[in-house]
Amino acid sequence: MSEVEAREMEIYDWKKKETESECKLKQQENLLESLVMERNLYSKNLVGAQEEVSELKMKMKSMNAQVSRLREEIFGKEQTIAKEQQEHLRLDKDNEALRVIF
Repeated sequence: MSEVEAREMEIYDWKKKETESECKLKQQENLLESLVMERNLYSKNLVGAQEEVSELKMKMKSMNAQVSRLREEIFGKEQTIAKEQQEHLRLDKDNEALRVIF
């Protein structure tokens, strides 16, 4: 009888270990599932952020081109103004010269 009881205790211990192992396995599966969900969420967020960065880069490139055009336009207008001022001064001098003569 004692051998049967010993075997029953051994079987009980093995069943207990099996239950504990199944519980640990279930916990690990839940953790894995949670990690996969987090990874998918972060991956989705990464793709969204990369798209946003790409859009911002395109906008920045466009704005840089616009700034360059405006700088060139300003430079051209400044040159035109400088030429007109020189012409105005020349005409003023000519005008004064004519006044002195008459």
